[in-house]
Amino acid sequence: MKLYRFLFLLIFFIFQLAIISKTNAQCAMCRATIESSANTQQGKGKGVNSGILYLMVIPYLMAAGIGYFWYKQSTKETAKVNFLEKVLKKKLT
Repeated sequence: MKLYRFLFLLIFFIFQLAIISKTNAQCAMCRATIESSANTQQGKGKGVNSGILYLMVIPYLMAAGIGYFWYKQSTKETAKVNFLEKVLKKKLT
């Protein structure tokens, strides 16, 4: 079991290193595109900035949704426990 986990982690890290080298190469191209279209109002730079904002908001919305449902589930469980404690106290007294 530990051997499979080790192999999985090793392959995962090698894959991550391969992806990092490709993404760093594209950053210079994106920057050049934005700088060249910065003077125009409807250039690619405006779309890239909108894309960055869109990609930034989605994880926060997902985390907020998960947190909300987790909170609701926690309050339901707490309410059930409190109700059961009250019923048991009434029956024991």
